[in-house]
Amino acid sequence: MKKVLVALFVLAALSLFAVQINYGIFADLTTTNIWNLLGSGSSSWNFAVQLWKYPSLLGMNKEGQLIPSAAAEIPKIVKEGNMYTVTVKLRKDMRWSNGAPFTADDVVFTYSTVKEMEIPGGNWGGAYEPEKVEKIDQWTVKFYFKEKKTMTIYYDTLMTAIVCSNYWKPIVDKAKKQKDPVRWLLSQEVIDPGITALNLGKVEKGAFVQVVKQIANDKYWS
Repeated sequence: MKKVLVALFVLAALSLFAVQINYGIFADLTTTNIWNLLGSGSSSWNFAVQLWKYPSLLGMNKEGQLIPSAAAEIPKIVKEGNMYTVTVKLRKDMRWSNGAPFTADDVVFTYSTVKEMEIPGGNWGGAYEPEKVEKIDQWTVKFYFKEKKTMTIYYDTLMTAIVCSNYWKPIVDKAKKQKDPVRWLLSQEVIDPGITALNLGKVEKGAFVQVVKQIANDKYWS
């Protein structure tokens, strides 16, 4: 946790005052691929250096209380027939570092890809919980669950990292045509868009990882 807090402090300062920074870590990154990062390629340094750039619908404050993140508000669990549903309204002011807006398409794509491709790794566990994730409109997503697992829904499923669909969809489509789709997808070492003004730059193994500002302050959604 301390390593993550230090990393976040550095990144916050960078977003305000600098255009790039190089910082050293005690172990090399093992992957820059989010599907692998939250799977078999997970490590504390991979998380500290990279996980901050991916949004989730909900988050936690320092007291461990739920707070909206990419969601506009904390949604309720509603009983509908034999299912439990959660309808999430999204913030409308967020953009990825490649300029694409953050929308329901990103949310549905992320959860659907994990289940359809059967992405391994315990850190993707929350994405397997919904029976269905449905786009209602550009800024609204609806989750369907068989059981009312309140803690799992709020603290796991709705805290799943979300990826940029307009970047990843062509890669995932290509992966589906491979002999071993999941292995091929996890082997792609790319630096994908993040939801912040910052992103990874040069990764020098055994030396440093560079974080660079990609968006000017006057164009950054936050």
